[in-house]
Parts: sequence; C-alpha cells; structure tokens
Amino acid sequence: MKRSFIIIGIALLAISCATTGQSVPKQERHVYNPDSAKIWYSIARDYETKAEIKKDTSYFRRALKNYYRSISYDTTFEPAYLGLAKSYIGLGLLDSAKSVYNKVIKLHPSSSKGYQGLGFLYGIIEKNYTEAEKYYKKAIEIDPSNADAYFGLAKLYEKEGKPELCDTLYEEAIKKKPNCAPLLKSAGLFYKENGNLEKSTDYLEKALKIGLSKKSEKEVRNSLMDSYIKLAGKEKDNNKKIALYKRAVVHADSLILTDSTKYLYYYERGVANEGIGDAYSAKKMEKVAHKYYNLAERDYKKAIELADVNNPLPSIKLASLYIYGLRNFQEAKVYANKVISMENINDAYKYWAYFLLGEADYRIGYGIYSEGKRKRDYKYACDAVSTYDNAKNNYMNALKYANDPSIKQTINNRLDALQKSRKLAYRVCHRIATYK
Repeated sequence: MKRSFIIIGIALLAISCATTGQSVPKQERHVYNPDSAKIWYSIARDYETKAEIKKDTSYFRRALKNYYRSISYDTTFEPAYLGLAKSYIGLGLLDSAKSVYNKVIKLHPSSSKGYQGLGFLYGIIEKNYTEAEKYYKKAIEIDPSNADAYFGLAKLYEKEGKPELCDTLYEEAIKKKPNCAPLLKSAGLFYKENGNLEKSTDYLEKALKIGLSKKSEKEVRNSLMDSYIKLAGKEKDNNKKIALYKRAVVHADSLILTDSTKYLYYYERGVANEGIGDAYSAKKMEKVAHKYYNLAERDYKKAIELADVNNPLPSIKLASLYIYGLRNFQEAKVYANKVISMENINDAYKYWAYFLLGEADYRIGYGIYSEGKRKRDYKYACDAVSTYDNAKNNYMNALKYANDPSIKQTINNRLDALQKSRKLAYRVCHRIATYK
C-alpha cells in the first residue's frame, strides 16, 4: 500500500492520455524456475520505480513486459502479479488492473493483497467507496495484521468525510507498522485536520525522522510549522510557549532553505519570532524580547516584499508588531495606511488597519502629553489633543467595519479611555488645569 499511494499522481495523469487499446505483452512460457522469476521481477520493479520518479509512463510499459516474463517462470508468483496490476494502474488501464487483482485472489485465496489492491483501485482512484470498503474489510478479515489494509480503509473513510471511523484504523495500522513514514504522515495530517495537534506533531516528527520524499517533507514541515504556532498560541507557560515557537522556526528555516520565494514561510517565521518575543517580554526579559521582535520585523518585511501587492496580512502584522512590540508608532501608521490603500480588501482587514491607526495615534498623543508634562509646556498638551482627535477618528472608522460584538466593545472601551485622556490634555492646553 505504501507504493500504491506514491503512484496515485502518476496514475491519475496517465488515465487521461493512455489508450485503452494498449497491447498486452506477448506471454512467454518457460520451465518453472522461481529464481528466474525473482530476477525478472526485480528488473520490472526498477522500471516501475523509474516511472514513478521520472513521471514517464513508458517505463510502466517496460515494467509490464518484465513482470510478464517473471510470471512466465512462475505462474503463481504473487509479487509479480501485484506489480503488474500497479503498472496497469500507472498506464490508466484500470480494467486490466482489476483482472490481475482478481487473478491474485483466485491463485492465493488466503492472501489479503488482491483484496487490498481492489480496495485501493475502487476507492482511491475510482471513488467507488462502497465497493472499496467491501474489499478493504475483506483484506482485514483475511489478514488482521495487514497494516496497509487498515491504512487504506482509514484513507477511504477520510475521503468519504467520516473522520470518526478513522482514528481506530490509523492506530491499528501504526501499531502493526510503526516505522512506515507514509502511514505516520497520513495519520499526522488526519489528526491535524481534526484538531488533535499534539498527536499530529508526534506522528509527523516521527515520519520526518524516518525519511520522506522531498514533496512529502515539504508538506509535513508546513503542517508542523503551523501546528507548533497554534499550540504555542494556546500555551500558558511561557517557557513551553518559547519551546513550541522555536520548533516552528526550525521548520520555517528548513522550508526557506528549499524555497526562498514563498512569502508565507517568512510570514509564519515572523509570527513565531514575535511570539517568542512576547513570551520573553512576559518574563520581563525585554532585551531578549527585543532581539526576537527585530527578527520578526525582518521576516514580515521580507514577506511583504514577496507577497502580492494587495495582500494585507504581512503589513497588518508588521504594523501590530511596531505598536505592541517595538513601539515604533510612526512606522506602524505607515503599514496600517498601506493596508487601507489596498484594493478589494475585506472589512475585517479594514477594521484591523483603522484600529491599529487609532492605537498608534493614541500612544503618540500620550507620549506628546507626557513630554509636555516633563517640560511643563502647555503647547504639548494642545498637540496631544490634536493627535487624540486623530485616534478617535480612526477608532470610529474601525467601528464602521467591525461586525463582532466583542470587537465593537473593545473599540468602545478604547474610545472611553481616549476621551478621558483628551479631556485632561484639553484642560491643560486651555490652561483650565495644570499638568498632573
């Protein structure tokens, strides 16, 4: 079953271009010789592997020829029949593959492989889930130790949208075949999809350690990066939070090494570095926190450089980082305004951008007022009033685009606090009161 999953992409591609009139290699007849059967089988397997790697169906035809040669020396040699069926699938000759699997069932009625093959063909390729389920269950009935049959049935139920039936099957398959990287990968991705991030990351890390193809490794690292960020976001203990974010950074680093053109890798690494900074800040380790905030700033800027010009996400995150982490309020306004100027952004981003503008102006106003207080100069209070008014306008714009009642309440709370600060600055500006 492990090799069957590798072949899906090639098989589906081949279905559209292979001719149903593909001629079957002329079957040779030789004196029974199991050693010769194994030799020709090995040669056929090499061609099959080349077909998968090079995505060249001509190698499947060569594999067919040599599988038939293998069978000509041993007409009951099951591995050659199974390879023959896979090559037919690779060529898109599904009826021929079914005939071969049925031949396996007749020759080896106590073997589960023929039933397993039909389960794969009907379920994964033809999407005939009812028929596939019947064959997978028969394979498990004949051989309860067949991990690949459990694996196949679990994938089948996933495709049918029946996740509640998958858990036990994956666990049974892993129990029987604990070092199968594709199985661990599939189970890990299933558990992530269904919210069990702890089990997902455990299985995916094991799959990586055992070894995966480059394409699978990329998919697994993407999943792990995202899962560790989500786990860290829910973690209360700052030390554990830091450890989880750092794991996300490791996978982001690896992904960037393989492809430095994807904005999302830098964006996710920025989120992780910012999260590490927040955790260190909560531990009152501001110098270390600032180091990670700087790393996040670098990553967000790179993400902005690589992303589509109308992608608001990295700019929003950078504006937020400037406000709450690096406290560079003027730069925050630059990136929040950048988002507002983008075309066709949805209301959620408009709300967020205006809210951040409000936050920046509020803090700038407070800084101006504090400077005036230090210098005992009332003119600063007047500038603070003007900046507070800008903040109010931005908060009010944010309120227009906010839909969630809790978000609206947050904005109203900010407006209440802002009004108190503005009133105080106004009184000082007009010399009704003195700095306090």
